[in-house]
Amino acid sequence: MMKRKLIELGQGSMVVSIPSKFVKKNNLVKGQEIEIEEVAPSQLLIKANPMQTTPLKKAIISIKNKDEFMQRLIHRKYTDGYDEITINFEDKEVLELIEKAIDLLIGYDIIELGENRCIIRSLSSENENEFENVLRRLFLLIVNTCEESFKSISNKEYNRLDVLTRFGATTNKYTFFCERLLKKGVILKEHNSFELYTLVWTLEQIADNFNYIWKSLINSSNTLPNTLINRYNSLIILLRNFYELFYTRTKKKIYDQKQAHNEFFKFNIDPKTIEEAKIFGLMDAIADKLFHLSAFILPKEEK
Repeated sequence: MMKRKLIELGQGSMVVSIPSKFVKKNNLVKGQEIEIEEVAPSQLLIKANPMQTTPLKKAIISIKNKDEFMQRLIHRKYTDGYDEITINFEDKEVLELIEKAIDLLIGYDIIELGENRCIIRSLSSENENEFENVLRRLFLLIVNTCEESFKSISNKEYNRLDVLTRFGATTNKYTFFCERLLKKGVILKEHNSFELYTLVWTLEQIADNFNYIWKSLINSSNTLPNTLINRYNSLIILLRNFYELFYTRTKKKIYDQKQAHNEFFKFNIDPKTIEEAKIFGLMDAIADKLFHLSAFILPKEEK
């Protein structure tokens, strides 16, 4: 038996919160309908009305101890679209590693915990709107963080880049979620699943490449020459243009992206050190990825 306080909502209506244990056990999500039946003058019966029309996709993983644990075991099940994972373990220290692994997985939560096992289930809504929201967040996180990095690089304040290198965990979280929904058949209008999967995967690679540049500068005792700094700025412009191109898909944006790409490769620089050569190569790799991603996009009026 548990008690809940009534909350007034409008004129003559009252609402009451549903216990989180009941929500998790019945896989309830925001906006879902439940059934309420008056079984006696002073009694109401609440019934879950599952939205799921198909059986949950379930998996079982067995891990003896923390030495056998690998995050990818859980992450792969997540991106493959599994709704529920039962993990059996012998060493209780494995549980802490499991909790850390699902921190990167949007919607995954432990709904049941025993002495030698736990059950993880997806509790989030997974639809086109959620995919679009998270994809845009992924885009903006990368674009805004990279634009912020230019301020530090142009001022040769490389120590400030250390904070930015930590954005990798969040980009991974957004990437995993997008990949999961694509595997479950969620796509955006005017794009097919192959294009979107390629986009999400490549954006993560671009984020990693920028991270490598920042870490190289943090660990370097030298400063970048102005020619390379200008080339880096040109690369950031290319990245911003691609983001705008993806969401507007106009002929003008396609032309702007082509011009930005040509402008970037005008910087014909001869690196003086191994570090400069490494950064130069990473810039080229990012620009090439953006060029190939742009090839998927046609203007709206020609589709």
